[in-house]
Amino acid sequence: LRSGDFNAFGSDEAVARASLVSRGATEPAVALAAHPTDPVLCVAGLHGGVWTWNYATHSVVTHVDLTGGGVKPQSKPTCVAYRTDGLGVVVGTRGGELKALDAETLAETQAMRFTPDAVTRVCCSDDPACAYAAAADKAGGVSLFRLLGPVHEPENGADPARAFDFVGKHRTHAEETPCVGLAFASSADGESVELASVGAEGRVAR
Repeated sequence: LRSGDFNAFGSDEAVARASLVSRGATEPAVALAAHPTDPVLCVAGLHGGVWTWNYATHSVVTHVDLTGGGVKPQSKPTCVAYRTDGLGVVVGTRGGELKALDAETLAETQAMRFTPDAVTRVCCSDDPACAYAAAADKAGGVSLFRLLGPVHEPENGADPARAFDFVGKHRTHAEETPCVGLAFASSADGESVELASVGAEGRVAR
């Protein structure tokens, strides 16, 4: 039974008395990330959508289509992560881009293509400044970015502030044994940050 069948075939009285229990997205999910403090998930969809889901109210908060209705298929999201302060979302794409989205509106403020390969994993550092992000690609590369501050949709048509800068890339793993895990760890005082990745063969690089 499809949800639309209720409106199409239900009696007028039943439709009038019905209440919405849950509203979800219309495409399969390929990745998700939990907001660090709020009851919200950011979900990346198979066909290009990105949406936020409030699991307390069981409802979609915001939804965007990164492909512009299928016009830009290379912009389909493949992985997603929140900044660890919750003030921005970082998304990797099939076409090798890193995108910064406003965590509340999901408006795109910056996009950078840094690899010809699909991005498979993305994460943000857990230091107090939330200073770094890292991304792994399908060919085994691991790239590092410096985060420049909270991601906010600009007001009144102003140009958005840069969300990140590219620091560098290293072919850390082989294409046949790509990265399957990526994580940051910061020291207790937050003064130093370390990045580690693990390949499909079990090798850990730091």
